[in-house]
Amino acid sequence: MSEQLKHIAHARTLFSAGRFSDAAEAWRVVVAESPTQAAAREALGHSLLAMGELPEALAAFEFAARQYASQQETLKALALCKVILDKDPKRATAHRLLAELHAGLKGETHARQPAPAPPTAVARAGIRSVAVTAEQAPVIPVIPLFSELGRAAFLSVTSHAKLRHFPSDHVVVREGDSGDAMFAIVKGSVEVRRADADGQLVALASLDEGAFFGEMALISGAARMATVVAVEDCTLLEFGRADMEQVVAQHPSVGRVLERFHRRRLISSLVRSSEIFRLLPAQRREELAEAFRARSVAKGTVIIEQGKRNDAFYMVLRGGCSVHKNGVPVGELTEGGVFGEISLLFGVNATATVVASSACTLLRLTRNQFETLVLTHEEARALLMKLGTQRQQIADEPRAQALVTPPASW
Repeated sequence: MSEQLKHIAHARTLFSAGRFSDAAEAWRVVVAESPTQAAAREALGHSLLAMGELPEALAAFEFAARQYASQQETLKALALCKVILDKDPKRATAHRLLAELHAGLKGETHARQPAPAPPTAVARAGIRSVAVTAEQAPVIPVIPLFSELGRAAFLSVTSHAKLRHFPSDHVVVREGDSGDAMFAIVKGSVEVRRADADGQLVALASLDEGAFFGEMALISGAARMATVVAVEDCTLLEFGRADMEQVVAQHPSVGRVLERFHRRRLISSLVRSSEIFRLLPAQRREELAEAFRARSVAKGTVIIEQGKRNDAFYMVLRGGCSVHKNGVPVGELTEGGVFGEISLLFGVNATATVVASSACTLLRLTRNQFETLVLTHEEARALLMKLGTQRQQIADEPRAQALVTPPASW
């Protein structure tokens, strides 16, 4: 173990033992060794805060936040701004940094004038003041949701967010529970799990720093669709529904941005999990998610009609549709279900009528997009041919429906 790692471990041990003054001195040693290490400056700030040394603590947090921003760790910078403004709501330099972060998220560039903290506090915190020029200002990566908000809306959203800390193995949200918040990962990582047919939790994905989850709770109020567990100690930004409703009342654009964000995420998730589309390479799935266009339809809308030309492939994003052959119901389509492939595969008119059985949102691909993005992949084409053939056979025997289980995508 290097000397610096030993110093870091020692500082953490002192802090955990409640020896905050000693921890602060230990962190000052680490900061002196690595002036650009934002995590060490943040830890120094927490030690100083625990000692009651507020001016020095805020100075340490502020410099750490700027360092995180320069390293393109935007959520960490945002989180520290929250810590600073919780202690000093009128601190102009923190408000200025939030404005700079928003400008960076929007792709704007301008000279930064950091107006450093009081020299005494900075010096005692063991931090050197460094001016940042326009040429040195970091290019902040685009963060979904935040980068689409106007400045006032962005500041309102971040002001209502809450910092939450979860230990390793803690269940952040549980499948089936009512949802009342969305989260962004500031530090650490989580695992998304869902119960299988036997009730066993199966890992679906890992989410790291910068990722969002749980936005469906803010959009629809639906029950949690998966369990999310901290796989290490985590710091999250929590956006509660009640707080976000206040924000949306003042800034309606936030609601629209949340809806678009959620829709894109849902489309991407459906494409990744589809029996058909998961056969495609990752890059092709991303192209497919971008190509789909959403279409909202009212209950009772005829989407494709038997015997008439159909030039599109559809996937159900929300709601449900019923399938009819010669006026007889032959199947139901729920979220993730697909239809329209028979016409496109075999070059025939629609072999069944599909009607919205509830208000629903559909994803639509044109014939050309379907042929280019899907049918050029041999395995996906073979699976669609099999599905289309099965559906034709089932649709030709409507009286046998009570004895037949429709294809999984139907």
